[in-house]
Amino acid sequence: MKNHEYRIVIIGLAMIAGIFYTARVGAQELAPGHKEVGLRLSSVNSFSIIYNKHKKEDIYRRWRFGAAVLGFSSSNSVQNFNLRANVAVGRERRRQISPNFDFIHGLEFIGSVGVQADDNRGSLNISPGIGFVFGFQYYISKSFYVGAELIPSISTSFTIDDNGFRDEFNLNGGFSSNSAALKFVYRLQG
Repeated sequence: MKNHEYRIVIIGLAMIAGIFYTARVGAQELAPGHKEVGLRLSSVNSFSIIYNKHKKEDIYRRWRFGAAVLGFSSSNSVQNFNLRANVAVGRERRRQISPNFDFIHGLEFIGSVGVQADDNRGSLNISPGIGFVFGFQYYISKSFYVGAELIPSISTSFTIDDNGFRDEFNLNGGFSSNSAALKFVYRLQG
């Protein structure tokens, strides 16, 4: 019985060593031009899809597609429609801290568009902004990493309705609960 326990411990240690060796094999050893896809979670109710493309050494083109809202309702012969979509495009730079751990930083241009309409009126809301990306990522293997990042941002908002531009103007900046997130990313070969 003791021989079997000894073998199980040796096999377990060998598997753990294999996992660490695979991760150590070099998080950055993928072909130039490789792509990454993943999920970025700010909360259970707030997530986005991320897509990165390797441009040159330690520089990535970064895309974030926010969860879109699409709604339609009808009651008492009044119909209501709304649509909201978010996208961010930017550049991410990575600095290796250790073989499996990177610091990331960069800049994103953020855009959000919302449309709301009912039987009597409609409006279009446009929210451009800029975000500053700071974070860390840990390479679990050559093809997968997890990360944490902050994106403090500055944005503005314009609304156009049936009467043209509204006289209101919004300027927002700083941190919010949606600026901090966890991300889970899979790396695809060239």
